[in-house]
Amino acid sequence: MKVAKSYYIQIDLVLDRADSVINLIEMKFHKEVYSLSKAYAEQLNQKQQIFQSTTKTKKHLSWTMITAFGFKPNTHSIGLIENHITLDVLFEDISLDY
Repeated sequence: MKVAKSYYIQIDLVLDRADSVINLIEMKFHKEVYSLSKAYAEQLNQKQQIFQSTTKTKKHLSWTMITAFGFKPNTHSIGLIENHITLDVLFEDISLDY
């Protein structure tokens, strides 16, 4: 008898957009600019593969980093992290003129 494996992953925030893109959002708080390690990049790749196979989505999966003090792209993040923002952007006052 073949037994299916169970996988449990944590993705901090998932935004399923109307344009056939799903943002997988990872939030990190560090005391300095955050840089992705090789080991953590491998974990994110594994999370993405499990998410895709579990949900059976055909949408494009896009990783976004939210960090406290910025994000420094490196060889491990290239091709993996498509967007990055800092926490202060989430608390900006925006005025909507109607």
